[in-house]
Amino acid sequence: MAALTPATVWRNNNGSISEVVARFTTADDGDTWASGMSGIVSYTTQDRTNPSTQASVGIAATESSGTFTFYPAEDGVAFDLVVRFKA
Repeated sequence: MAALTPATVWRNNNGSISEVVARFTTADDGDTWASGMSGIVSYTTQDRTNPSTQASVGIAATESSGTFTFYPAEDGVAFDLVVRFKA
């Protein structure tokens, strides 16, 4: 388990809801990101790894107090995390 830092972060403000897209280049099972966000409404992950080069594809995430923990189907996956939160 390692503490991750996104390669890129984009933020879009839409009135009372903001959206952040954090792009990660690699993640292993149990890696975390302490985002510092609060008021999280929803989040989702999007696998960015070529599925033809992996035996399993996909990534799950959990969130607690603004810290995300990632569970990729296969270690070394690249992915985006999209988070919506109250601004």
